[in-house]
Amino acid sequence: MPFQINIDASILETASKYPYILGNLMVNDYLRGLDDLKDNRIDEEVFLAMFADGLSTNERFGVVKHRTITQMSANDQTYAGDPRGAGLAYSKWLSKWYIGMGRAKHIFDCAMDLISLMKKLLNEDGVDHTEVFTQKYEEAIIRSFCRCVLPDLRTLSEEAIAWYRHALPHNTIHCLELCFEEYLMPKWNVKAVAWKDPGLRKTEDGITIPARQIDVFIDSQDQFLTACFGREASGPQGDLAAQSVGRLIQRILEEAVGKCITQSMENEAKFDIKRTYIEELGCEEMYSPMVCIGSYVHLENETFVPVQPSMAALDGIAICHPNEDISAGLDKFADIQEIRKSFDGTPDEWQRQLRYVVGVRSDIWRCLKASGFIVKPSPRMFARNYDAGNGNTDEVLQSINYPAECLATLHLVAFWPNPNQKEDGGPVPKECIQTLNDINVDLANWKNKHLGFQPIAIPVPNEKNVNAPAPIRPEAVRPQDVEVQNAIFFDTGHRVKRVREADIFEEPIPEASLELLEVRTPKRQKVKFYSDVKPEEAEEAVAEVVSSQIWVWGFLLMLILGIFTYRKQF
Repeated sequence: MPFQINIDASILETASKYPYILGNLMVNDYLRGLDDLKDNRIDEEVFLAMFADGLSTNERFGVVKHRTITQMSANDQTYAGDPRGAGLAYSKWLSKWYIGMGRAKHIFDCAMDLISLMKKLLNEDGVDHTEVFTQKYEEAIIRSFCRCVLPDLRTLSEEAIAWYRHALPHNTIHCLELCFEEYLMPKWNVKAVAWKDPGLRKTEDGITIPARQIDVFIDSQDQFLTACFGREASGPQGDLAAQSVGRLIQRILEEAVGKCITQSMENEAKFDIKRTYIEELGCEEMYSPMVCIGSYVHLENETFVPVQPSMAALDGIAICHPNEDISAGLDKFADIQEIRKSFDGTPDEWQRQLRYVVGVRSDIWRCLKASGFIVKPSPRMFARNYDAGNGNTDEVLQSINYPAECLATLHLVAFWPNPNQKEDGGPVPKECIQTLNDINVDLANWKNKHLGFQPIAIPVPNEKNVNAPAPIRPEAVRPQDVEVQNAIFFDTGHRVKRVREADIFEEPIPEASLELLEVRTPKRQKVKFYSDVKPEEAEEAVAEVVSSQIWVWGFLLMLILGIFTYRKQF
């Protein structure tokens, strides 16, 4: 049975290393949808329009359901040893965004196109572009680019600034872009490479992994990416040129977009976000400055929850024993033995049933692994960073393929969360918990089917539980609406007095009143039995009873005589 996996935690782990330009492109690409098994990738124009929808953060998370990935079950044919789904989709995404020098050059070319567009939009809206794109800031972009991308050319920075200042009077609007196009980019001795999906390939073990796009990589490629798109500055605070070039470009685009929006509001109009769309930049996911300066949702705002170890006790999950090593098989467990007693098939059929349980157990492991949980005993996390290879490109590429390869086998060793959070853990998206609950229901239904139990609301399709106890037969219980008031009246002849809320929540009785009540309340008398009465007390009690009887009989006798004597007067 296929199931859905949310890999927000893994994507966030990778993209957070590059918060400027590159990280935003990575997240927005993911949000559009990566699932090859579902034709639901959001069109780039539709996705761009979503940035102006005005929805809250929670509402936006509800919109981008496309990011969930279909994971094929280990019980489906061919998917036990080559698991298509979250692992492969994540590896393809990692491979796409581990950009080489050619891709990086193309990204900066696209960034200059976006800067040119925003200058044009500002001027169209009646705003002087130099209010945003100042000479000081543009020179800082040039200096930062030279430091991050071409550090070996020591004098390049000053030469580029001199070229920029010389050309500025001749082209006051697009001088920065011309400096990059005509002076800086030719100095970068690498061919620009636009992204094109190279497809997939199979390993010697028959596992599907992403193919690599041909590009140029240096030994310290991860350091290069961090220098261009990372958070750390390399100089004194306040020095613009000491910041990463990606950060400077993102900030200037943010200010330009904000200026256009403000100008539209002053004109009592709504900014048309479609004006920022450039179709030709779609291959690099840079079709608008909006997708460069921020992501549609911030994955760090997603609800991540820990997986409780107590979930292993759920009726269904407990059947597959995720906290136990099942390399020797499931037959050793008492609950499996109990189910075996009720199974009326052949031994081969029973072994197929056990393989089904093992497959579902592997699905649970895959769900946890891909959702960001650090699963023991493997020390390797599912989430990948490009610095995992310590500067060695081959090791980085091997790390990129790990998500597609690590889910390729049935998992037999223990992997469930340890009660001690220091041992293992890692919060997962709330959708992961829902998937675990769904799998638990499937396993519980499997167990009940073989034990002969059926839910009360479902008619029994066979005669397995005809002789079952009444509480589990569907016909044993029938709900019926009963009017309680009338029922009580018919039985007792008295209506039920409704208690008012004011009577329940009335003010408490003062302590003084409580004392009066205690005084007025008669004390309980001890019940005396005959054995407890002394002989003399018994004689006195008898005498009192006799004396009272004499007075009663005397009164009655005098009454009769008086009536007989004066009968004529009556």
